[in-house]
Amino acid sequence: MDKSFAFNLFIYIKKQALILISSILLLSFSVQAIQKVDIYTYDSLPPFSFRDENNNLTGIYIEAVKKIAEGMPNYDISFKVVPWSRAKALAEQGQAFAILPPYYHAHDWLTKSKPHRSYLWPYSQPIFAQTDVVICKDNVKLADNASFPQDFTDLSFASMRGDGRAGSAFVNLVKAKKINLNQLDTIESAILFFLHRNVDCIVSSQYPFYWYLGKLQEVKSYELNDRYITVNLDGKMISLRKVTVIATNYGHLAYTDINSKQIFPFKKDFSIQFDIGLYQLKKSGEMDDIINEMLNFN
Repeated sequence: MDKSFAFNLFIYIKKQALILISSILLLSFSVQAIQKVDIYTYDSLPPFSFRDENNNLTGIYIEAVKKIAEGMPNYDISFKVVPWSRAKALAEQGQAFAILPPYYHAHDWLTKSKPHRSYLWPYSQPIFAQTDVVICKDNVKLADNASFPQDFTDLSFASMRGDGRAGSAFVNLVKAKKINLNQLDTIESAILFFLHRNVDCIVSSQYPFYWYLGKLQEVKSYELNDRYITVNLDGKMISLRKVTVIATNYGHLAYTDINSKQIFPFKKDFSIQFDIGLYQLKKSGEMDDIINEMLNFN
């Protein structure tokens, strides 16, 4: 074999080998550059986070995060569904990177051990506003500026058992038998009880109330008009009125602040990218599209 030919063949093979090794290393680096991230949430409150008819996790918060994740190619985001109390405990222990969607209530997120400090930080920009409301039959006589709950004595209410959104003052009036409270096992059954029975009002998160109106078989249709809701209940028209707003809270994505620099060194980069994606989602109108789809407002 000609020596020059053999030498050139050696150089060629060496170059090809280097190219192959470089490609493997580049591919390996690319794979390693994708950071897996688990976000802990619940699946029990439509339309915020729940299971659809195919048992797939969906909801306003879930679909918003999925859409934002499309613009974060360096992160592989997965949802871990656990009871909400478990999600909080894992965040407090520094085991959960992030939980979805806590309110920004610093006093709710303090470590049990001293010195007490918040175990969630930072919070994302607000994702969605959850509004707790009092909805009454339109024939219930209440002033437009009625104060809750003191102006609602002698009325009957429906609510889900264990739901504390009405507040301690409401509970005290129930204990004093100044308000008649009917407690049902689920939000769905509480809404049906409110619609079917001689019950004056219901305390509910606004959007879950609307969501169930759109899903209940007994409700043939419903129409929203500012503060008024007209419901076709098996052919019977019922007029409702949103009397007052108890509270408005914003849901966030919040990150554990327990040893996070050591365990989750990517937290700062992730949180910045997430907020940028959330801003773009709202600015483009895609967030409104998600909300409308979940609430069947299209």
